Amino acid sequence: MSATLSYRETADFFLLAMETCCRSSPLVPRESVIRWIDNIVASTTVPQKWMLDLSISKNLDDILSILRKVPGKSQPFVATSVFIAYLHRLWVHYKIECDRMCYVLFDCADYVGPEHQNAAANPDSVLSYCVTSDLAAAETQVEVDTAIEEFCQNFTAFRHLIPKEV
Repeated sequence: MSATLSYRETADFFLLAMETCCRSSPLVPRESVIRWIDNIVASTTVPQKWMLDLSISKNLDDILSILRKVPGKSQPFVATSVFIAYLHRLWVHYKIECDRMCYVLFDCADYVGPEHQNAAANPDSVLSYCVTSDLAAAETQVEVDTAIEEFCQNFTAFRHLIPKEV
């Protein structure tokens, strides 16, 4: 695993964080994207056009459009794994509600690979609760909290890749 994300992988992380669940309330503010790109522009001798365009973007739709066009090979598993590690950080610090956490994890399930998708078949898995969209299926909130924690533990190796700007 690389020590840093590529520009494309970081763009994919920001796209997930800004579009998943609710664009009106993104999990990462657009100012984080601007800080990320401003740091790159400041340390680059000849910034690419997309970098400059992103650096001066203020409108969310423009930012998302430019992020989608960042060159490079998209690695959905990597970006999603880093995103889940970021979600876990939010969860641990009580900065995301249980319902929203489950909703977002469910949205991410398609990108995390078969070994984690199969977790949905386990009745104690957080994805099982998310798939049924029925947190009431859990006997207690502790069960849901435990399932979220256990699922997110699969992605702790990606914590160091969370962009420092978030």
